[in-house]
Formats: sequence, C-alpha cells, structure tokens
Amino acid sequence: MEAATTSCLVLASRRGKVSLMSGGNLEAVQPIADYNLPMAEEGSRGSKSNVWLSDAALMLDASAVVYSVSDRTLHFFDTSCSRRSDAAQEHRHIWKVVKEK
Repeated sequence: MEAATTSCLVLASRRGKVSLMSGGNLEAVQPIADYNLPMAEEGSRGSKSNVWLSDAALMLDASAVVYSVSDRTLHFFDTSCSRRSDAAQEHRHIWKVVKEK
C-alpha cells in the first residue's frame, strides 16, 4: 500500500497471521505490526479447525483490505490509518460478511 507520505507492505499467511512492514525498498523493510484474522476458533482439544485464508485484496477507493476465508466469510480491515503519517500504522477489523445458513 502506498500513499503520499507512507509505504506499507502487507504479508498474510494461510493460517491468518498478517504482518505489516514499512518501506518501499525491499532491502530496508522493517516490521511495523502483526495481527491475526478472526478466523474459526480453536477446537475442543486445542487444535486449529480446518479453516484457512484463501485470498486478500486491497480496495484503494474504500481504504480497506478484504480477506476471503475458506469458511465463506469476508473480513474487512480499515487501512486508512496506514495512509496517515501521524497515526500508528495498524489495521482495524471493521466488519465481516458471513454466509447465510
């Protein structure tokens, strides 16, 4: 994600761990923050359920990043704070879309 005053790289793993990295120069990338997507809860024996991150897309016009999860939910995170040089660069979970049962 790039703005006039900041540049930010978003890395997401299959299990929903997201890392924000600073800098447009890949040789000078520094970690900013980490968060976990609100995916399926842990099972009764402490094992993770069979849910994974399937895709992510940056929506520049909405200042959001959307994550698609295998349980058919969409998670929207506000990225407007990543575009302001005076704010901490973090993402806030703003809403999710769930499959009707």
